[in-house]
Amino acid sequence: MKPDLVAPGGHIAGIIRPGSTLTRKHPDYMISTGELVMTGTSQASALVAGIAALLLQLEPDLQPDDIKCKLISSAELAINRDGKLAYSPFQQGNGYVNAVRAVTLGQRGCGNQEMDINVDIAGTEYVEGPAIVDEQGKSSLPGLEKMLSPNPAAKGHSQDRRWGVKEHIERQDPLEPDPELPFDWLEIYLAERSIIEALSNDDPDNETVKSETEQ
Repeated sequence: MKPDLVAPGGHIAGIIRPGSTLTRKHPDYMISTGELVMTGTSQASALVAGIAALLLQLEPDLQPDDIKCKLISSAELAINRDGKLAYSPFQQGNGYVNAVRAVTLGQRGCGNQEMDINVDIAGTEYVEGPAIVDEQGKSSLPGLEKMLSPNPAAKGHSQDRRWGVKEHIERQDPLEPDPELPFDWLEIYLAERSIIEALSNDDPDNETVKSETEQ
């Protein structure tokens, strides 16, 4: 199911070769610093690629599926006050990419698991996802009506929407969640906080002293 996640790609400034085709076609997109401002997946993809590079710098043994897993497992969903998703998973995927969370909370082992592209190409096996087609012929998910807000998400800034479980749980104006809501945001929040606290208490200096003492 796509997208996997969303990333900032609106009005991004970047360096460009002077006199290139883009600068000649879109001179009005140039700014005083000599950079070109554009919007689209090309800009968003570059940002995600940068986060992937940071992950590899920290953990050079990461495989492509590991990187994907770290990115999607740490992305932040847009959540309304009532606990329902502000956007469909077909719009926001697993949420908004977050570099810090990818490093601290990103997991391994969830990217493209049990998928073999070779058998799919050979036509001997086919990969299916959770998506279905509803009675109106639109892409949907089982139980989507219980997880997605029925109201269209507000454009731009919103007092109702928060990106991420932490921002949602710690907001000052929550609403009582629907008893049929399929998410336990508080449980996720506490689990993530526990991981962060464990990381903050992990003192490399103490580990070094301990190892030297044991030797």
